[in-house]
Amino acid sequence: MRIGSTSPYPTDVNYVGAGKIPILNNSPVVVLKDGALAFVFGTPGGETIGQTEFQVLLNLVDFQMPVQEAIEAPRFVLDAKPNFYKPGAEITVQVEGRVPPATIAALKAMGHTVQVLPGWGSLGHMQVIRVDDFGVVPMAPESVPIIATNQRADVKPLAITQAEGPSFTV
Repeated sequence: MRIGSTSPYPTDVNYVGAGKIPILNNSPVVVLKDGALAFVFGTPGGETIGQTEFQVLLNLVDFQMPVQEAIEAPRFVLDAKPNFYKPGAEITVQVEGRVPPATIAALKAMGHTVQVLPGWGSLGHMQVIRVDDFGVVPMAPESVPIIATNQRADVKPLAITQAEGPSFTV
């Protein structure tokens, strides 16, 4: 359990106690399509984990973006001071600087407190694997990437295929 996943308030559901399970924790996401595995993904990020994962899920499923595009799309998160567990906490919408200025202006016009982060920001370091009917799709030069990471972190995707014995692609 991470300290950031707990509440300091005894009446809160996420207050630390024997036998309690926190409502916020690192959680990889498994997506099924017609009962078959379609995507697996996850990210570090403390309070932003669920927010990042939900945005990428929408990009993959609702907007049908390729995996690389889905994780590189501009993001936003909600931040709370002093924290999300305190009623009346001050909420700030943090948006990456790549979000269109008109969207930022619209958020402000609705009364939101907005903090624009420079460039790519640092809102989740998402990793995604797309799976097809034959397992993990091999990365071929002409194919769309199916194992992806993003510019927010200094990591590289690694594909493991079984076409002619194990091979690794970086």
